Amino acid sequence: MPPLSVSLTASLVDFDELVKKEQIKKMKEKDRTGTVDDTAMLLALEKARQRRNQKQKEKDELEAKGPPKKRYDHMGNEIDGKFTKDKVVFRWGCVVLFWLTISCGLQWAMFAIPQWRGDKYQNAGLFQVCGTVELQFNPTFNDTGGAGNLTIKNTKPYSCESVEVYFEKFQALIAPDPNNPRPSDRWHTGSRDALKGILVSRYLEACGTFLDMVFGLGSVLLVMRPNPDERIERRNVVWTVIGLVLVPWFPTIDILVSFDYWERIGVGYFETLSYAGNGGFSNYTKIGPILSLFTSWFDFGLELWFLQWALRRLFTTHPSVEAERAAQAAKNEIPLETVESTSSA
Repeated sequence: MPPLSVSLTASLVDFDELVKKEQIKKMKEKDRTGTVDDTAMLLALEKARQRRNQKQKEKDELEAKGPPKKRYDHMGNEIDGKFTKDKVVFRWGCVVLFWLTISCGLQWAMFAIPQWRGDKYQNAGLFQVCGTVELQFNPTFNDTGGAGNLTIKNTKPYSCESVEVYFEKFQALIAPDPNNPRPSDRWHTGSRDALKGILVSRYLEACGTFLDMVFGLGSVLLVMRPNPDERIERRNVVWTVIGLVLVPWFPTIDILVSFDYWERIGVGYFETLSYAGNGGFSNYTKIGPILSLFTSWFDFGLELWFLQWALRRLFTTHPSVEAERAAQAAKNEIPLETVESTSSA
């Protein structure tokens, strides 16, 4: 009786080889009897298919429960959980890390400094409002008027204060008189939620920058130090791609939802842009949101490109290695006669 390893190998031969084996068997029967039993041949083929599927199922279950298979890169080097031996991938990974350091540094700087919104008199960020003027509110007294307007009360040395303190002062400046309702009272009503919107912007920008760092570093380490277990590697790739796709939407959503919060509290009030067919609105965007938005989307494109390029390079077998493996497989291939005798046994 053949060894167990030979029997297992033979039982897992590709289905096409099993078909050939059954055809050879039927040809031998034809030589002896002069006829071929088509029904018997179909039954034999069906049994061969069932045996093959059952063995493949057992093999898959054993692989799922057992230790991970050894993995090799495109040059045949074993993946051992250490840094990749591919110098090209390693160098490009260092370049991407260098850019991410600059990008995230810029994002954190923009997060902290008051250069997000403003005009020639005031500028503000997510934490501070700075300027050289004190504002004065001119309410509207008649029903046909607008929501009132702001003017310069006086100038002062350049100074900064927290967004919360500025918001409280501005609310007091435009506070309505309960005994004398005016049309301009709606400015006070409309500015109530401005501070909440700015606080939401803080969280969106902080989360976006932090996740950019995490998934950016993760995408680089994913290929610079690939996991020996292919199952874990696939899971990591999926989560990394999901994270990369989500990250740039944090600053994008922030700019969209908070676009008019600053104008409601007078920041950027004294600069306007006019468009064809439109009246005019405050132009208070400064370098902060522009850099945040640009670096986030650029990081997304760079990291996604690097991830797919590096994985394809690492695990697309080099032609020389593929030819060597094919030659070795042909050398170790079990002859058809051995498969036939093993199956009969």
